[in-house]
Amino acid sequence: MERIAVMFPGQGTQFVGMGEKFHEQYKICRQTYEEASDAFGRDVSKLCFSGRTADLWDFTNMQAAVVTTSVAIYRAYMHEIGILPSFGLGHSMGEFSALTCAGPLKLFDAIKLLMVRGNLVKRIIKSNIGNMTIVDNFPESKLLEAVKKYEGKVYISCYNSQHQHALSGYEEPLQELEEELSNMGAVVSPLMSSPPMHSPLLQEIRSEFLEFMDTIKLYSFHYPVIMNTTGQMLNKEALLPSIMSDQLVSPVLWEQSVKVLDKFGSTRVVEMSPKQLLSNFLPDILPKSKVKSAVYGVKEEREQLMKELNSNKITDSQKANFAGICLGILAATPNNARTYESFAAVKQNYDKIETLKKQDSENVSKAFEYLLTALRAKQVDSIDNIIKKLMDTTNTMYEIAGF
Repeated sequence: MERIAVMFPGQGTQFVGMGEKFHEQYKICRQTYEEASDAFGRDVSKLCFSGRTADLWDFTNMQAAVVTTSVAIYRAYMHEIGILPSFGLGHSMGEFSALTCAGPLKLFDAIKLLMVRGNLVKRIIKSNIGNMTIVDNFPESKLLEAVKKYEGKVYISCYNSQHQHALSGYEEPLQELEEELSNMGAVVSPLMSSPPMHSPLLQEIRSEFLEFMDTIKLYSFHYPVIMNTTGQMLNKEALLPSIMSDQLVSPVLWEQSVKVLDKFGSTRVVEMSPKQLLSNFLPDILPKSKVKSAVYGVKEEREQLMKELNSNKITDSQKANFAGICLGILAATPNNARTYESFAAVKQNYDKIETLKKQDSENVSKAFEYLLTALRAKQVDSIDNIIKKLMDTTNTMYEIAGF
């Protein structure tokens, strides 16, 4: 049995034209860009497909573009393959994509959160307090020693692999360390106009982001997400406001997060990105692992993945029609009412859904209407969580949104 993990990228994924082929090919992707645009107040598809490169590097625009495109690609995966992942993880802002696809966030709310996050971070950018830089081909042990001399001024902000890290710090000390590392043989790539993310330099905006995050309705997880700040799995949505606020000021523990996937037996990692990025770290992080990887946004890799999964007949047992899934939910949900009227109403609607299933009907709205009526008759707790999972796992969030 495949144990699939999905990865969602952050900064560095953006380019003009990203996601355009998915927008053309899949209705669910077009609807995804429309939902994001409604939240963002600007056409995200135009930003991604025909905007200027400079626009895509604006921090707030970049976040909306990358997260929307990643979620759209994931929904194309659910449409074509439909195997619910066992784990998810996202790098930096990619964590918002991961949480959207894993259930706790609606895309609309994720975009609103990113707009607030973007405005707060831009305040840091305008203050010119510090910057961020990438350090490649330099061992972690040596980097830790070098950073020690700049304690309280420069921080390791991303542990991407043994040989790639990000540094965030005050401008002058960071420049001094960059020169020092270059002289020691490291490949140093300063990120122009980039804020000192994932470091204590962003502490002043943490509480403001937390305050807004506390206003967002959260839903239950469909599968756990391995979090940047802890490198551990999370499936309790109540902890998200604090953890996602900590993400601003704490380093991204990417290497540790990927090792968790291997520890829990992932057989395949699928990067939900328009180009290969995070997959580049896998050989360095898991040199002896047999885990396979694919980038769903790359046509050749997507086609090979679909061929392999379908050839193993994995999807046959996991892609029941919508009516069948509704029947499963109804059968597995306890009846809290336990009255004759309740049982009669549930039986009546169960039979209606079963008729649709026997007809192999794709009448999603009718099946959903019957399910919702039966769940209400059962006086089920947390109907919204049940419905959110149904919509996410069947890609019907736009077909039954009216309910």
